[in-house]
Amino acid sequence: MGERSQTWMERRGVPSSEREFNAPWVRLQEHLVGRYGRGVALDRRWERPDPDDLANLALLLRQASAAVDADVARAGRACVPVLTPTECDVLRRVARKPSAGSNLAAYLRLTPQRVSQVLGRLESRGLIEREQSWRDARERRASVTTAGREVLRTLDPRLHDLAVTWLDELDREGEEARAALVALVAVLADLT
Repeated sequence: MGERSQTWMERRGVPSSEREFNAPWVRLQEHLVGRYGRGVALDRRWERPDPDDLANLALLLRQASAAVDADVARAGRACVPVLTPTECDVLRRVARKPSAGSNLAAYLRLTPQRVSQVLGRLESRGLIEREQSWRDARERRASVTTAGREVLRTLDPRLHDLAVTWLDELDREGEEARAALVALVAVLADLT
């Protein structure tokens, strides 16, 4: 029999003591290459914060958020017109529930000024329209246009596919692990 070829970690000189710890990242790398023909920068993963040290929790959450934002930005670049992650979030929310800027700011945890800027950009592209609120003349209620719905027909399936990709690694643990992660993220979003 022929000699076994070296694994990815062996070729890069990763010590055997580190291989088990990093095995999930290697499986993810192989999955992404096989499914999408592209890899992830694993060099960062070797130096990631220790997840067992609770002092690193905030950093790990920011890193996860940055990775998610990068993926959502790629999905937004596939739309015409191109959307930022925040514009994606605002457009999706307005499509599901027409809202005033102050309500959107509370929902997205952004400043009212930031939401107003995003709404202005979406309105100038013809994706939303705003009309004066019947309750308060100072507020303008945003609703999605037909063009905005067309963009969402492209965006929503891409965002769904991203979520499936993010959760693929949890498939080995079963549906309970996926549900637990989604529930945990929802709880974390409600903190403070």
